[in-house]
Amino acid sequence: MPNRLFLTLTASALLACGCASSRSLSASWEDMTANGAIDDRLDNDESFEFKDVDLTVFEGRVLLTGTVASAAEQRRLVEHALASDHVVQVIDETVISPRTTTAQGLTDARIDTTIRTRLTASGKVRASDVKIAVSNGSVYLLGVTRDRDSLEKMISTARTTPRVRQVVSHVIYMDATGEAL
Repeated sequence: MPNRLFLTLTASALLACGCASSRSLSASWEDMTANGAIDDRLDNDESFEFKDVDLTVFEGRVLLTGTVASAAEQRRLVEHALASDHVVQVIDETVISPRTTTAQGLTDARIDTTIRTRLTASGKVRASDVKIAVSNGSVYLLGVTRDRDSLEKMISTARTTPRVRQVVSHVIYMDATGEAL
């Protein structure tokens, strides 16, 4: 019974997102499927702990952020992401470093919330067109845009947010038909 409720809520959320978004329902579903498959692979890998890694999936592009303990762990992480269905590209932005402190994690969460709020309030960037990941003060943007003004708004909003160390954009240009430019 809990599975049925979960599936119903997930389907409802996807429909709501699909109606309010320029993204297709199938693309959103494929991204969720890819994210779940990668999470399962990481959880089942007993040779490494991927506790400080975040996955962000958008249009089949997987952004990996956070910290890993070694180059071997970093390689294995990428292998797991590449082995999953619906993945067309893996962008590895993880760093070999000690795990993020709780204080830094809270700062990163505040940065993320501030950027999302400011972008939404600006009215110039649709929330459905960009995903944001923050790790150790570095902001990573993943998504699509149809014009330079939107991209510049995303980047300048992130750059002018307190405690941001750097902004890395993985936003691509798409024309009205959805083809990459």
